[in-house]
Amino acid sequence: MIDFTIIKFKSEDVAKKYEKDTSTLGVVLEKTNDVFTVLFFNVKNVGDYAVFDAPKSDFIATPYDLPQNVKEILEEYLTTRVEEITNKKNFVLQPFCDSDYVELTVNKSKYLKHGVKKGDKGIVIYERVVKNSILVDFSASAHEEKCISVDINDLKRV
Repeated sequence: MIDFTIIKFKSEDVAKKYEKDTSTLGVVLEKTNDVFTVLFFNVKNVGDYAVFDAPKSDFIATPYDLPQNVKEILEEYLTTRVEEITNKKNFVLQPFCDSDYVELTVNKSKYLKHGVKKGDKGIVIYERVVKNSILVDFSASAHEEKCISVDINDLKRV
């Protein structure tokens, strides 16, 4: 049974020890003696996570609680893919910031249908990533308003 207590780092110094920031929240998956196995949510990439063990003394509980339906979905997902999930130890790094100038490095139908092709250049509008995709404005390359979501692996900074 998963605990589902939502926790955060007890201080900025502790968060830095794990190379995270203090706004990072996690869910306790398991408690053993003085150690928590925690699934942390990546605040800069919605849908990304990392799982690791750490002393429970590094954390404090939050007043937050997951909705029951989310707990049920998460528990089912975790029980069917436990090894895959618990082996993911690091967040996907966010390589771009607001206003970075980027170039599309691939041709894919999902971009082509919006008139954006390999070599087109754009500007990152919002550095927040959702499922490894970021919002890019290709208006200058496309000669019309073209703001689309692009996989971060399909871009390079120019």
